[in-house]
Amino acid sequence: MKPEEQARQKIDQLLTAAGWVIQDYEQVNLGAGLGIAVREYPLKSGYADYLLFINRKAVGVLEAKPAEFALSGVEIQSDKYSFNLPKTLPCHQKPLPFIYESTGTETFFRDSRDPDSRSRRVFTFHKPETLQEWLGKSDTLRGLLQLLPTIETEDLRDCQKEAITGLFNSLKENHPRALIQMSTGVGKTYTAVSFIYWLIKLAGAKRILFLVDRKNLGEQTQKEFQQYVTPNDGRKFTELYNVQLLTSNTIDPVNKVCITTIQRLYSMLRGEAEFEAENEEASQFDGEEENQQPKDVVYNPKIPIETFDFIITDECHRSIYNVWRQVLEYFDAFIIGLTATPSLQTFGFFDQNLVIEYPHERAVADGVNVGYEVYRIRTQITEQGSKIEALQEAAAHKAKESAERVEKALERMIKQGQVISFQSVAQTANVSTAYLYKQEDLRSRIETLRDQQKQRPKSKQAPLASDNSKSVIISTLREENKKLRAEIDGLRRINEGLAGRVYHLQGADDLAERFKVENVELKKQLDECRSQTPFAPPQDNPKVTSIDKKRSKKTGGSDSVKSELDALKIKISTTLSKLIEQVPEETVLKAINTLKEALSTTKVRNPAGFLAEAIRNTWIPNEGYEEKVGLDIFNEWFRLAQSKKLVLASTKIEGVLHVCTPEGEWIPFEEMVSKYPLENLKTKRVDS
Repeated sequence: MKPEEQARQKIDQLLTAAGWVIQDYEQVNLGAGLGIAVREYPLKSGYADYLLFINRKAVGVLEAKPAEFALSGVEIQSDKYSFNLPKTLPCHQKPLPFIYESTGTETFFRDSRDPDSRSRRVFTFHKPETLQEWLGKSDTLRGLLQLLPTIETEDLRDCQKEAITGLFNSLKENHPRALIQMSTGVGKTYTAVSFIYWLIKLAGAKRILFLVDRKNLGEQTQKEFQQYVTPNDGRKFTELYNVQLLTSNTIDPVNKVCITTIQRLYSMLRGEAEFEAENEEASQFDGEEENQQPKDVVYNPKIPIETFDFIITDECHRSIYNVWRQVLEYFDAFIIGLTATPSLQTFGFFDQNLVIEYPHERAVADGVNVGYEVYRIRTQITEQGSKIEALQEAAAHKAKESAERVEKALERMIKQGQVISFQSVAQTANVSTAYLYKQEDLRSRIETLRDQQKQRPKSKQAPLASDNSKSVIISTLREENKKLRAEIDGLRRINEGLAGRVYHLQGADDLAERFKVENVELKKQLDECRSQTPFAPPQDNPKVTSIDKKRSKKTGGSDSVKSELDALKIKISTTLSKLIEQVPEETVLKAINTLKEALSTTKVRNPAGFLAEAIRNTWIPNEGYEEKVGLDIFNEWFRLAQSKKLVLASTKIEGVLHVCTPEGEWIPFEEMVSKYPLENLKTKRVDS
């Protein structure tokens, strides 16, 4: 079996598991189910590997590739299919919104209706019911995320507002993962409940998963939701939305928030009917978990990949990204991590997308947390100990061992000529000074030996440091200690950054290998196109323009360029004139459009200099700007033409703008504007 046939066999299995009915084009029956995937569907030119239908209307395409093929550039081919549709094909909308590329082991998905639409990796295909639900909504989730406001409610601390603002900006930029680092005690869970409320209320999140370390933490999180008072409504969160702390392996479909441990979630994905609650009492993210093999996850149609829109992982510094990684990546959802102490693996997993860094030191400086000092408290028991009758024998044995250690220590110290004192003997014998004072015989012997050493002639010794000099030394050592700690923190941050970069570089290596394979494939396609395309033979006598003719040409470009520059009030300098003459007119006009776009959004101090730089670097306006300009021109033309009773209405026919004449005939706009130019309509001169 060929690699592509093997890939299609796996793709068929994935589609079937997700609830799609697979058919060949020759035997198509669009009434056989809600979602139909038709193989080898003929288009205007070529065939779509799979054309997807919902309720008898086309909604998307699926491009199949063999397992070793890189999917990074296939979306261009998929786009071509979504536009290259037969005229008679019934569609929910054109171009088709849902685009898949798959090898059977790797699948990418894109919703063309999203702002800044781009492909994302998914575990498998979405269910037909889900695509039908998405079609019925006025906007996509990622479109609604663009409307998230800045949250400035009085119930939030400044650090919590900063965290929510950073997260919302990350979601607007379509980052699939985001990390929130906040010190213990500043209110991470309250922050999470706050942004969950806004994601449900403003972005229309269908369901959110809140993962905790242990069951008791889940109960605490549930209480946070129950106590949270919504800022703009005054009611409790749980009065508006259902929150479920999973105690069984069933998700209630009416719930907006599900709280559970990753252990139970894995059990549910495996299809287990029950999961013992005692398995959630202790953390399974630490200890022996790190030495286990990663958990294998297979598709469960009862819990499809679109079950959750967002996943919040509390205490995500835990070692979950090796053993439990596939459980997190099973869902087609944004992943948001909460932690006080992120590890290197944490930074790597979240693509170094740290939306806020709020450590304990900053929390203390802001007055959110309180600093601390460590004090040792001495009591009679800690200094002298206490006795329990049942342990007297053991205590006597321990006292004997201690006495033997002291005797051996004294013998060694006398032999080596060391200074004998209660403190030095206690340190050498590994006993407390209090013990030596309590033992009469040992105390007497140590005092005798100490006095004997004092009576011996003393050699000259360095003077002892004064109390003042001691305090200076201690202060200096403390400053050095602070510097070393700062250096260690800096090196730690550098190390964490390097770990994240290594993660990215590994991904870049994989991407480079994919590009190599793709380039080979594209080169083959290019060679085939060249072999099939007749090229005009080179001319024997190419046209040569004399220097005199070049000099005689007008400076400053064509009339259209000059009129554009006049409208912008830009004088054509010698330098600008040379630049305009050296490049094609199309490049100059695109540079002018780039300048216009910049002028419409910001203040350009030197438009002529900006234009020169745009021409040199062949800048082009952002995608959609020229389309907008064209639409503005049409709107102005249509208003004038309608006032002169030249047109009655307008519409798009197969993507081309048409206008309706008083005779009821639909004519392309380009044809009408050439017959009735905009300038003529403005000057009230209309030639029939």
